[in-house]
Parts: sequence; structure tokens; C-alpha cells
Amino acid sequence: LFYVNRPYICDEPHCNAAYYQLANLKSHLKAKHGRDAPRKCRIRGCGKGFVTVEELNEHLRVEHGRAPIAPPKGLAPSNSSGYC
Repeated sequence: LFYVNRPYICDEPHCNAAYYQLANLKSHLKAKHGRDAPRKCRIRGCGKGFVTVEELNEHLRVEHGRAPIAPPKGLAPSNSSGYC
């Protein structure tokens, strides 16, 4: 089995990540699943978190078919950019 020597296993659905050290699992949970991330998806039933606005916008577009909430930093909003 993949997990035999890796006692720290990700508990997210459909994720097969496992680690030798707890610190590595915690890093994985933050980076890949948005745990402890400051920007949360507000779609009912989702609640995933993201470190950057760009990651949140990509999630909204891909997972929920929604327009981004704000343009990426440094870009001015325009009608052609797809941002509200």
C-alpha cells in the first residue's frame, strides 16, 4: 500500500496525498486545499479557501462557472476582461 510508511494522510475527498511528517501534511492542506487560507469561496456548500485572489478567481470560474470577484493585482478592470 502507498500509505504503509506514511502515517499522515490527507482527509480531503479524492486526494491520495500521504506524508512522513505532520508538517508536510499541514503544508499540503494549506497549499492544495486552502485550509487556513484567508480568501474563502462564498458559494453555499463550498467554503474552500485560497491564499491569493487569483486562485479564488480560478476556482470560481472552473468549479462554479462564476465571473471573478476582482481583477488580478495590477490589472485595471475593463468590459473586455471578463471581470465585474
